Amino acid sequence: MKCLTLKADNRMDYTTVSNIFIDNYMPQANGEFVKIYLYLLRCMSDPDMDISISSIADRFDHTEKDVIRALRYFAGKGLISIEYGEDDELSAVTFLPINSEFTVIRKNVAPASSMPDETDTAKEGTSPDKAEVPAVNEPPAKPSYSPAQLKKLTSNEDISQLLYITQKYLGKTLTTSETNTILYLYDTLGFSPELIEYLIEYCVTNNHKSMRYIEKVALSWASDGIDTIQKAKANTNLYNSNVYSIMKAFGLNGRNPAEAEKKLISKWYEDYCFDNEIIIEACNRTIKAIHAPSFEYADSILTRWKNNNVTKLSDIASLEEQTPKKTMKIFNAKSAGNSNKFNDFPQRTYDFDMLEKQLMED
Repeated sequence: MKCLTLKADNRMDYTTVSNIFIDNYMPQANGEFVKIYLYLLRCMSDPDMDISISSIADRFDHTEKDVIRALRYFAGKGLISIEYGEDDELSAVTFLPINSEFTVIRKNVAPASSMPDETDTAKEGTSPDKAEVPAVNEPPAKPSYSPAQLKKLTSNEDISQLLYITQKYLGKTLTTSETNTILYLYDTLGFSPELIEYLIEYCVTNNHKSMRYIEKVALSWASDGIDTIQKAKANTNLYNSNVYSIMKAFGLNGRNPAEAEKKLISKWYEDYCFDNEIIIEACNRTIKAIHAPSFEYADSILTRWKNNNVTKLSDIASLEEQTPKKTMKIFNAKSAGNSNKFNDFPQRTYDFDMLEKQLMED
């Protein structure tokens, strides 16, 4: 494989690493990926070094695919851009500067997964000098693969096998859109084939065969720095532990949560980003308020806290001190999942905040 050209906005006579990279990117990245990134930085200070994908692979005892996967990972994070030559081989890596506000200054360069395609044209009215500056916390954009790019990628043995396995798990032939999603996980997010296979197995085992759901879980893993099967298993074990603690708080130790209950639990952790202690607090308040387990009632409490920017337990006390008195209808026994002949009595209104305070004081 031919030599790479390394480029940067400024020439360096020494190896320097951005503190922003160390503080915000390095903790989440695969350790082997970090080694390659640092090695490329070191190569920037010695223009006489001959460097190629194969030489990097030999130096770290990796395969060339491992090196390319690392480059695509950091390209997906916006730290570098990679370019391809006329022979469709990776030919250049450009380090992109990072400013002090933890955002990447992107140039008008091709995405990590792009390959030369004569049909590619610039978007009308787009100026390279006025490229949008997205926050790094946003997931990398999903590329739109041309037929030539799809043919190139799917001819890869790893990807071909991965697509076959995915079809077996989902029990159907993948659509073009679903194929693009698998390529996005591999080519842009930098997931290994083994990790993607575990991701699909995990989702299907939990009765989720929607590719949109699978992609959402993948983005969540990427955001949390989950880039190995070991980390993924640790994450799912933590989720199972949290689910167990919720069921225990509700006194529901003899069964697993129903599908609708799982969706609410995922909403609390993934959409609301609440810590386990806040969710358990809502469960405890639910039991004290209506004397019955109710995921819907707990959800009403957590939604109110989310809307009032609660992020820790101390915020709840502050909110109760500042919130004016409100009245709301208390769930009757039927809505709490406890059906009996007394469900049809007229509902009464209560000062909800005051009731909660009284319950907590008891």
